[in-house]
Amino acid sequence: MSATTEYVRKWLASEEAAGRPQSFLTAEGGPVSYEDARAYLDELTAQGLRFVPSCDNTDAEGRCAGHEEARP
Repeated sequence: MSATTEYVRKWLASEEAAGRPQSFLTAEGGPVSYEDARAYLDELTAQGLRFVPSCDNTDAEGRCAGHEEARP
C-alpha cells in the first residue's frame, strides 16, 4: 500500500486535533512525536517524494519499484 505524504499529513493533523497519542514508531520501535513525524514528511516533500516510502527500492515519487525476490 502506498500513502501520499499529503494523506499522511492530514491524518496526522486529525489524530493530533483529536488528542490521540502518536502511534508511529521508529524502525527500532521507539515512539515518534507529532513534531518529528511532520518534520519527516517535510523532508520527503523537499526531496520531491509524493509517497511515503515503504521500502528501500522506490521510484522517483517514493512508491515501491518492485523486488526480484519475495520479501519475508
